[in-house]
Amino acid sequence: MTHRGQECAGARPLGRWNAEVERRGRWTASVFHFAADGTALLLEGGPGEGRWTDLGAGRFAFRVVEPLYGHDGRGTGRVVIEQTAVLAGPSFTSTGLSTVHDDRGRVLRRLRVRITATAVSGGGAAESVAGAAVE
Repeated sequence: MTHRGQECAGARPLGRWNAEVERRGRWTASVFHFAADGTALLLEGGPGEGRWTDLGAGRFAFRVVEPLYGHDGRGTGRVVIEQTAVLAGPSFTSTGLSTVHDDRGRVLRRLRVRITATAVSGGGAAESVAGAAVE
């Protein structure tokens, strides 16, 4: 069963997603990838990896840790991205917090973040639990 432009219960966010990320009124581009085994990757906008979880009813949550590096290449901390998302056909919207930590794990700041993303054509639109593409 395929769906076009509507929320799909039982859908999973498998594949590659082009995203626009809003922090403090500023938008940046990112690319995420969600795998069937629960792996979540931040491919562009900074490298990062973590996990995603199906919450049912077309919703999912993800947590990605993005390492931060100084000009000399040494680690300076990390950003922990935590989002709750709603699938709507070939797109999702999510909201959550990004927490910036220094290299000792201390919290430097927390930012409210909103993401809107669209499945990359041919690269994995959301899929139903049964495996049919959601277009």
